[in-house]
Amino acid sequence: MADEKPSPFERAKEAAVRLLRVRSRSRSELIAALERKGFDGAVAARVADELARLGYMNERLLADETARGVTRRGPAGRALLEHKMESRRVEPGAAERAIDHTLAGRDPVDDATTFIRQRLAGAAHDAPHDAPHDTSHNASSDPRGVARRLLAALARRGFDEEVSLEALRRVMPDALDEDRGPGDGA
Repeated sequence: MADEKPSPFERAKEAAVRLLRVRSRSRSELIAALERKGFDGAVAARVADELARLGYMNERLLADETARGVTRRGPAGRALLEHKMESRRVEPGAAERAIDHTLAGRDPVDDATTFIRQRLAGAAHDAPHDAPHDTSHNASSDPRGVARRLLAALARRGFDEEVSLEALRRVMPDALDEDRGPGDGA
């Protein structure tokens, strides 16, 4: 009969294909999106399995795309890559392979050092040309304040503290005391 309504599976599959046209999704991400649209979890899982079998989804490609997207925006540490994979609900094995591949042959301290230099170059470029010469109250001229902000930015990019401190020592050796980190009391 032409009046027959599509089955829940067919409706879920149509919705899933529409979702996948917008962007790639992991299996878990697709199931969650279908459940938010009101589809039963078991139906959503069957649809995800069917679409994966048909080649609409590929966790390994999604993991690779995610890692490339993160590193395209600048150097990144393992923690940021792991966070992005988790937020996209990428299958752990595929995520780990993509992260390992992305970071293979890279030195995290060199990457963090590159990030710091890019940040400092950007800050120098963004500084107003008619800025007053008295910088005694200017937080951006305080090396320890700059170091604190750089360490926070490195943490947001997924670099661990040890890597971040070593990179900062390479670029701004005077901003860190051996006995105190940036921002410790005098």
